[in-house]
Amino acid sequence: MRAKITRHKVPKTENRKPKTENRKPKTENRKPKTEN
Repeated sequence: MRAKITRHKVPKTENRKPKTENRKPKTENRKPKTEN
C-alpha cells in the first residue's frame, strides 16, 4: 500500500504545483472582495 501511495504522490506533486498558481490569483480576487 505504501508503494502505491508513493507512486501516486509523484503525479500528484506535479498537479499540486499548477494548483498553487491557481490559488495565487484567487487570493488577488479575494482582496478586491474585502474592499467591496
